[in-house]
Amino acid sequence: MSSTAARLLLIAALVAAPASARAQRTSGQSDLAIASLEDLLNIQITSASRREQRVEDTPGAAYVITQDDIRRSGIRLLPELFRLVPGMQVSQIGSSEWAVSSRGFNSRYANKVLVLVDGRSIYNRAFTGVFWNSQEMMLDDIERIEVIRGPGGAVWGADAVNGVINIITKSADKTQGLLVRAGTGTFDGSQGAVRYGGTFGSAAYRVFTQWSKHEATVLSTGAGSAGDSWTNSATGLRLDWSKGKDAFLVEGTLIDSDTNDLVSGRTGTAAIAATNAAGAAWHQAVLGRWIRTTDHGTLKVQSFVNHNVTGPSGAGPDDRNNETIADMDVQYNRRFGNRHDTVVGGGYRYAAQHNVPSGQLSVVPADSTGDITNLFAQDEIAVVAHVKVTVGSKFERDSGSGWDAQPTARVMWDLGRADQRIWAAASHALRTPAPYDTNLQIAAPLPPSPSGLPMSLAISGNPDYPTEALNNVEVGYRVSVGPRVSVDAVAFNGHYDRLPALHPLGVVLVTSPTPHLVVRQAFSNSMNAESNGVEILGRIRPAAQVSVEASYSHLGISRSIDAGSLDTANPNFTDNSPTDQWQVRVWSPLGRHVEAGGALFHVGDIADLAIPAFTRADLNGRMTFGRGLSVMVSGQNLLQADHLEAVQNSLAQTRVPRSGSVHVTWQF
Repeated sequence: MSSTAARLLLIAALVAAPASARAQRTSGQSDLAIASLEDLLNIQITSASRREQRVEDTPGAAYVITQDDIRRSGIRLLPELFRLVPGMQVSQIGSSEWAVSSRGFNSRYANKVLVLVDGRSIYNRAFTGVFWNSQEMMLDDIERIEVIRGPGGAVWGADAVNGVINIITKSADKTQGLLVRAGTGTFDGSQGAVRYGGTFGSAAYRVFTQWSKHEATVLSTGAGSAGDSWTNSATGLRLDWSKGKDAFLVEGTLIDSDTNDLVSGRTGTAAIAATNAAGAAWHQAVLGRWIRTTDHGTLKVQSFVNHNVTGPSGAGPDDRNNETIADMDVQYNRRFGNRHDTVVGGGYRYAAQHNVPSGQLSVVPADSTGDITNLFAQDEIAVVAHVKVTVGSKFERDSGSGWDAQPTARVMWDLGRADQRIWAAASHALRTPAPYDTNLQIAAPLPPSPSGLPMSLAISGNPDYPTEALNNVEVGYRVSVGPRVSVDAVAFNGHYDRLPALHPLGVVLVTSPTPHLVVRQAFSNSMNAESNGVEILGRIRPAAQVSVEASYSHLGISRSIDAGSLDTANPNFTDNSPTDQWQVRVWSPLGRHVEAGGALFHVGDIADLAIPAFTRADLNGRMTFGRGLSVMVSGQNLLQADHLEAVQNSLAQTRVPRSGSVHVTWQF
């Protein structure tokens, strides 16, 4: 069945849903009230330690994007939401492409931040990153997004080097009844969504479908549209039910994306052209979870399967990249007396990839498989009054790199006065090699040599690519001054070892089939880096119904090369992330049925990429009517006609335009 037919069938089912089920709806839509600071600090999160704890009790740099934050931002795309997080680097490369990272090393396939949806990894192991254009989801169904800046390898394993993002969706019993949304915008384009939730017996369910068309960015050359518009659709379901001490969850998602990314390449050996390449991506996932809660502890068993397919539009199955990941995870949480809160567990993951040549790039061999086995344990120990120490580690065996450990030690000191807390952490985190690191082959033509002989560039992966490592220390301070002011500050220092570099292998003369010169290079891991930074967040309630949030972050990265390395380019490159960022967001009800707000986001320049600093201004207003009807009007990037955020390549730079949109939501 095609995805279009599936959506039509789902819509028909929603329209035919019995009215009695609608009457059982539990409203998932917030009123216009502003959450108190105490409410925000008391939010329970699980991503920092795999067990529930309050944000203010977390010995790490934790931030939560709530459903209210999502709704009030006016943002309708998942990667754009991470602009709300202090210190996160978000750059829109093209209409359907983003670079999202924490604490540096940002790129389209940022490989040092692990992204989860309900604990299910959406990190693409083959490309070592996330395809954001194939992660469409109904933002209305998100309960919260937990963002942990800094290493999370001790509980989540490899690739959680600089951070963990866990997108947690609402239980089906919180999304009962029918929701219909339609919107249009100058850059967001058109969007529509239908969701229905109901119950049968002790179970609750929801089904949804959402589709969208996004307009193109503009060319940096001033020649108008970049032609990179794209469309996306998502269909899914979720089922929750409980019986006694047991709770169960099953959810499935099907996402279909069609893109027209702007790319550039060489024609022959000299001419370079930028063109639009029509592409398609599919993401299918199924997740199941069982939780048993007793007086002694909590057992959680979870399993998922992801299947990702990417390739040119119209390509056959053998001409598309595809990846299948199957994962099983078990954990047990129990308190021992008054001093120990312990989490232990383990898991197994199997991954299979098929990579097809794309232009000048290929992976040899094209097919690969691998598996990861892991064990982990973490214990929070109440050492003395007001002081808790957390120690733990994850032990992983990767079929490609063998056994590794990722330990952490953290301390939280509750000063016991004025709601002040000081915390510190030392962690070791790893990024394991992927097929693109070990088996990549790049063959690209170069201009002819001075002698007139044709030349080409050949870059190969490193079959012995070692695991990249981070040793990180950080310290934080939190304080609440009465019910209206809070401050959260973090300082960190990290040392990265065995980062990728290019090692020249010389120039060789190839005589067959025609004489030509080949400039040979290979990946090496002779690069090291040091990062230093601060992240400061302040929240103020100047009046009972006014919310103000401001943040500032500073990041410095320096690189060095091992003795004997011949790579002369990488040591001079600091990072593709801004050094300084700040933002201010304000929101307030203007009456019983109206609320409005605005935001300023400042992103500093990226000197290495010649990207100038920019300031983005957003304004949003929302009005509610009777019978569950609301209208949101949003304006984004209002200060200038367009601006540059990222460099895709030398001839395909695109700019993000000013935009406006209107969305109407009807929930009953």
